[in-house]
Amino acid sequence: MRPHADEVGRSGLPALRALGLRDRPGFNGRAALFRHSELPVGCAGVRVTAGLATIPSRRSLKCFVTSIYPDKPFEAGYPLWNNWPVRLFFAIAHFCDPKVNTGYGSTTSSPEARIDALTATIVSLLWHFGPRQYVIDRPRKLALQANDAGENVVDIAVCTTGGQHVLDRLPVPSSAFTHHETTAEPMLLGFECQAVLRDVIGQYDYYCYLEDDTVIRDPWFFAKLSWFTERYGDEALLQPNRYACDLEWGGRKAYGGNIRRGHSAPFQDVDDTPVLTGEVMGRKLVFRRPINPNAAGYFLTEEQMKRWARQPYFLDRDTSFAGPIESAANLGIMRTFKIYKPADECASFLEVEHYGTTLWLVESESPDDQRPPIRLKQFLKVRAARGQAPAST
Repeated sequence: MRPHADEVGRSGLPALRALGLRDRPGFNGRAALFRHSELPVGCAGVRVTAGLATIPSRRSLKCFVTSIYPDKPFEAGYPLWNNWPVRLFFAIAHFCDPKVNTGYGSTTSSPEARIDALTATIVSLLWHFGPRQYVIDRPRKLALQANDAGENVVDIAVCTTGGQHVLDRLPVPSSAFTHHETTAEPMLLGFECQAVLRDVIGQYDYYCYLEDDTVIRDPWFFAKLSWFTERYGDEALLQPNRYACDLEWGGRKAYGGNIRRGHSAPFQDVDDTPVLTGEVMGRKLVFRRPINPNAAGYFLTEEQMKRWARQPYFLDRDTSFAGPIESAANLGIMRTFKIYKPADECASFLEVEHYGTTLWLVESESPDDQRPPIRLKQFLKVRAARGQAPAST
């Protein structure tokens, strides 16, 4: 006899909405109490106490659901952009010392520019993913819950070193983040973030690393990541394209492009399953193995974080890819996963902003350069916040 849901408890299982359980008495989108004589076996992590099934991950949920509802596909009716309650942890590497020029924004920008960048990075996480999202009901003078985000959890740790930071000058309440002070070399702060992420495994749905000028402006960012992982598995890791824009360049938006193939070839084989395809809302999507995996961050499910943390090279502080900052952001995940990015023709499907930076734009144009492909007269790497004339490279 097929089991049925009687009432609902709490366990973080919003996908049960896809099973038609939303109208059950007491349903809150999180868990279901089943009354039946047999329970599915072989579903990793599923625990049952007095008939209450506690299911810690979407993979376990899929196994559980398909076992008790064999005639109903798991994906049936499951909305792509469902904002289920989600627990997010972000570790942000932050350093500011204008007296030392390393070529990175942390040392070539003014403190004011770093304040703006870090503020944008933090508040974007709170605004788009935090629980305090409201719809204003003017007649009743009420603020009502918006986006079904009331149970979301967003925890942020900002990792610094040697007192070289601007945290005490941010226009953000100190309660919005945790300050994790270290004694690490500034360029190795990304590895300290890895240690912080490792220490909270088992408490969140996503484990995320960001550089302090990487801004997420897409409220559906994690819904897209969840869709990708559910479709292609934990071995495939979708990274966002990173873009920059500047009104001084006619409102243009530029994505950071590829590098020479040999730079990442020792660490990844981009010819291994080079392309994945899918369709969302009637639009065909293409995901490619990028030669340049860098996105100034990464976003791992719990299963992916556990897989990486088990590797012998985890936290080995290897800096052999490009440099220490790039290695902290990319080398470990390159070794552990098949990295993909949205292809050029759908680059905006998943993206992050490199705040205050204009990447590889043209210095001047002729009338023939108005439409792509634009001939690059001169490569530039301009940090707009410097307030300086751009230097050619």
